[in-house]
Amino acid sequence: MNKIYVEVPITTNQTTLSIPCGDDESLWHFTVIFNENEYLHKRLVTVMDNFDDGENPAVQSMLVTNENNRTATFEYHMDKDVKADIKLSVYYCKECRIITAEW
Repeated sequence: MNKIYVEVPITTNQTTLSIPCGDDESLWHFTVIFNENEYLHKRLVTVMDNFDDGENPAVQSMLVTNENNRTATFEYHMDKDVKADIKLSVYYCKECRIITAEW
């Protein structure tokens, strides 16, 4: 199992991770978008995977709260050209956001 660990500063609202998949290690891209509403005290994380021309991307969103330990976890199961299971976790801390990707 491979793993990537990325720290994202709180001043950044989105970032893109590229994960190698398959024998030729093609890159699979995931865009992680951070939304914070200070008035409602809500944090929303949205993950959008890359998509083929003419297709819509797969989008998943999750609220991040103290009840879920300030962590949002997303799972993707690729069966198209490449078979892979990818798990993305986003954790909020005071100074940054931490994204881990496992595959």
